[in-house]
Amino acid sequence: MSPKNNWYHGRICLRLSAALFNFSRAAQLGAVLDSSTGFWMFNRNCRAPDVSFVPKTRLNALWIQTQERRFFPGAPDLAVEICSPNILGPRLTSA
Repeated sequence: MSPKNNWYHGRICLRLSAALFNFSRAAQLGAVLDSSTGFWMFNRNCRAPDVSFVPKTRLNALWIQTQERRFFPGAPDLAVEICSPNILGPRLTSA
């Protein structure tokens, strides 16, 4: 089970997901997915990025339906991980 993220992380994910979803939907580009979506990598690891995108052409080629109940076979075309400020290291300050 992965660790839970804080309020700030959730808000960033939601805002980015909403912007990508609205853009993708308006142009009918493909699927924008959240962190609960699993992607089976070819080395058999399952990954779940914070936000991901798979274009419609790829979904159609793999016969992926909107009601699909299996993990996506392979990586998304866009995978976004929101990093905590702690991961980025100490902040630089001006003297």
